[in-house]
Amino acid sequence: MSLRFEVPPLYCPLPPSRPHPDEALLERRGLDWLEAWGVLADPVDRVRAAATRAPEMMARMTPDAPVERTQLSVDWAYLAFCFDDRRTDCGPASAGTTALYLWFAGLAYAGTTLDTDPLPDDPFYPAVADLSARIKAGSSPALWHRWLTDTRATAWAALWEPAHRTTGLPTDFATFLTVRPDLGLGPGALTCGEIAAGLRVPEDERHDPLVRAVTQAAGLLITLDNDLYSFPKEDRAARLAGRDPLAEPSPIPILMRRHRSTATEAARRLTLIRDRIMHRAVQLAERITLRPYSHDTRALVDLALVAVRNALDWARHTARYTDPDGTGPGTIDLRWSGLTDTPPSDDRPLAYPAISWWWDLD
Repeated sequence: MSLRFEVPPLYCPLPPSRPHPDEALLERRGLDWLEAWGVLADPVDRVRAAATRAPEMMARMTPDAPVERTQLSVDWAYLAFCFDDRRTDCGPASAGTTALYLWFAGLAYAGTTLDTDPLPDDPFYPAVADLSARIKAGSSPALWHRWLTDTRATAWAALWEPAHRTTGLPTDFATFLTVRPDLGLGPGALTCGEIAAGLRVPEDERHDPLVRAVTQAAGLLITLDNDLYSFPKEDRAARLAGRDPLAEPSPIPILMRRHRSTATEAARRLTLIRDRIMHRAVQLAERITLRPYSHDTRALVDLALVAVRNALDWARHTARYTDPDGTGPGTIDLRWSGLTDTPPSDDRPLAYPAISWWWDLD
C-alpha cells in the first residue's frame, strides 16, 4: 500500500524557468563523474542518482549559462543528494553525531585544502576535493570561499537533527527557523547558480539588508517547500528506522505537537507561513527594481526567485519523493494541489525572531 499525502496549494506568482539546452549532456557527465570517483558503486546507485534529476533542479536556474560552469552546479547537487542518502541517512557516518561530525570535518578539510591523503578511504572525500578545485578554477576567489562557507554551514546544521534525536530534547518552530536556512540545498543552490551565471556582485550590495532579505527568504522558501513535499518520505524513513515520527525535529511534526493536530492540518499551517514569506520576498524584490543596484545584484535577486519556482517544478517531476528507495514507483502517492498567484489573505508580519526583520525594512 502506498503512503498518500497531499501538498496544499502554494502561493508562487513567479513564471516557470526555461530548460537548459544541454541537460542530457549535463546528466551524463555528472553521473559519469560520480562513477569515476567511486561514489556510485553499482548500476542501482546510478539509477537512483539519475532519478534525482539534478540537471533540471540546477541548470534551469541559469538556462543561458555555459555548460562548463553549469556542470559545477549539477555535480554539486548530485553529490549533495548522495551525501543525504548514503552518509547522513545511512552508512557509517549516520551512526551518531560524533561519527557524522568527523565525516563532515573530513569533507571540510578535503574541500579547503584539496588534499585527501590524511583522510580515511571514502570516495566522497576525493570527489569533494575535485569539485572544490574545479569551482576554485572556474569562479572568483570570493565565490569559491562562499561555496566553502555554505558547505560548512550546511554541515553544522545537519548535525542539529541527529543531535535532537540522540538527546530527545524537544524543539519549537521558532528555533527550527534559525537552523533551517542552512539545513538543505537552499544557500548552496543559490551560490552555485551565481557561479554558473558568472555574476560579480559587489560585496557591499550583497550585504545590503534589502538584498540579503530577498536571498535569505528565497533560500528558506526552497527548504520549507522541501519540508512539505518530502514529509511522507521522511515520515516513512523514521518509521523504518524505528523512530517516533511525531518526535522528529522537522516542521510538520513540530507543528503537529504544538497544535495537537493531524499532519494534514500541520501542512496547511506550514503552507500559510511559507505563503507569507513568499509574498514578502516578492514585495522586497520589487523594491530592489526601484533602486540603483548594479546589474549583477539585480540578476542575483532574479536568480534567487527563479530558484524558488524551479525547485517546485523540479520536485513535482522527480521520483526522489515518490520512490525513495529506487525500487518501486508509487511507494508514496504524492499529490500536488498546484500553484496559485493569488496572494495570501493574511499578510501580517511573521513574529519569528530569525525572519521578523524582513518586515522591518522600508
